[in-house]
Amino acid sequence: MPRGAPRDPLELLERSRGLTAEEFEELLDRAGDALGGDEASCGRLRRRGGLVRIRGPGRLLVVGDLHGDADSLRSILAGPAREALEDGVVVFLGDYVDRGPSQVEVLSTLLSLRLERPGSVVLLRGNHEPPPWLMPEPHDYPRALELRFGRAGDRLYRKSMDLFQRLPHAAVSEGGVFMVHGGPPSAPRRLEDLERPTREDLEDMLWSDPTPVPGVAPSPRGAGHLYGPDVTRRFLAENGLRMIVRSHEPCDGYRVDHGGLVVTVFSRRGPPYANELAACFRAGLS
Repeated sequence: MPRGAPRDPLELLERSRGLTAEEFEELLDRAGDALGGDEASCGRLRRRGGLVRIRGPGRLLVVGDLHGDADSLRSILAGPAREALEDGVVVFLGDYVDRGPSQVEVLSTLLSLRLERPGSVVLLRGNHEPPPWLMPEPHDYPRALELRFGRAGDRLYRKSMDLFQRLPHAAVSEGGVFMVHGGPPSAPRRLEDLERPTREDLEDMLWSDPTPVPGVAPSPRGAGHLYGPDVTRRFLAENGLRMIVRSHEPCDGYRVDHGGLVVTVFSRRGPPYANELAACFRAGLS
């Protein structure tokens, strides 16, 4: 393999199993530095603030919640992600940690993948990569770090939280696909507003869920909102977009809402969720 060529993604996943505390800390530092800029361009990707714009041509693959499950990630890296990494972009929609047995492995693999392929990989934040003022429950990632790395776990958690604040929260393709963990802001917003969102807008993007009932209602999750088809149509129309692809809700692979304008994709299989299937979303970039 030529020097500097990106490694096989499955090699990155295998290597993650043996990471020491020092190696994981160095990875968090490197990834944090790479994500630290307010504006950046690489290949098809252009980031401004918390919004990533993706240009075509090429393939688009969107991956939903993984929640610390290395087996689900392995299936994605060995299958649908291979072609997209070579001639397109793979967007991960967040929720890399909590609830699963391989939280460090999943997060470190994705960070390494992003570092090695900065023009082909987008890591968005989910509600489990939280702002300090909006913590999810359960949030067992700190315990996973302690079990893996002992007393170094506290330091690694602080560094992880700093990294989470640098992750973008939304992406949009040239073909009009808006990608986000939860949903669009409940108030009218242009894409430019989402580069530096208000707290309320960020909460909606990380926590909200679609509902068939028109309008906006408080979410039973205690954060974000339920948003109806009229909210979706308004957001898409005002921004010249075609559809929303999001994750956040367990389902058997995928679910379609709002007359095909919203697609939920969930990429982790099995317990603690009731789903037997996992899915990714495929489209063209332009």
